[in-house]
Amino acid sequence: MTIFRRTLSLLPLLFFVACDSGKVELIFDTKKTAPQHYRIESQMKLIMQSGATPEAVSSTLKAQVTSTLVVAYDDGSARFQMLVDSVAYRSDQRSVEECLHMERYLSQQNFQFKMKSNGDMQDLRMDGYVPELESSDIDLRRLLLKIQPVLPGTPIAMGDTWERQQVLNDESGKQAFAYKWFQVEDVFFHDGKKLAKLRMNVKYRLDDSTSVQEHLKADDFILGSGEVLFNVTDGLVNEVSLEISGYLNVLARVKNQTLPSMQVRQLIRMRRQL
Repeated sequence: MTIFRRTLSLLPLLFFVACDSGKVELIFDTKKTAPQHYRIESQMKLIMQSGATPEAVSSTLKAQVTSTLVVAYDDGSARFQMLVDSVAYRSDQRSVEECLHMERYLSQQNFQFKMKSNGDMQDLRMDGYVPELESSDIDLRRLLLKIQPVLPGTPIAMGDTWERQQVLNDESGKQAFAYKWFQVEDVFFHDGKKLAKLRMNVKYRLDDSTSVQEHLKADDFILGSGEVLFNVTDGLVNEVSLEISGYLNVLARVKNQTLPSMQVRQLIRMRRQL
């Protein structure tokens, strides 16, 4: 009887341990010194209703980039440098010469950023005198902001959700706001690595005062949905995809001029190169 009672007294503890063992801690390894190579792709389409037949303009960006650790801080955050190794850009509204010109600009678009262990990115800085690009569809910093996951900071279980807000300021005063929602869909092992599959929903808009959006204003937040494959073992993102859709109003440069709104569709993918 005594042994039976002792066994019963241990059941709550055993139940707690069993529940807790189903949780996983998602955290970026901000002290990893080995360079990490990624392939980033962006496909954007702008659709304008200018009559009976919609007009569409498409652009495609493919870039190979390398992320290297610059300095690690005692609080678990670190500063990284993102270098552009190669880039290819095409657009319906640009000639071959213009696309090559944009590629030359993009090849110089190296930048640094500070990142916390939960993935929150801050203080993005262009290196040296890199020229600013006027088109947000080829700004690698904004592409990275849109797809970067922000982790919960505490162990989580299957089906758990969390929300985060990101505010990004750069050296020129431009500001972007991104609101992100995440859910753990699966945790599994592959090739000896523990991986977590996350669902990610995003809504964002640019500050109307920025030069990029001087003549564009969002009716509402632009919405996105995608998936993140997080490498729990290595503390890195293996893959991420995000599909974005929304509408923009074009503010006319000439008084009393009315221009149609544009629908924005964008598919962004990033994959770690092993």
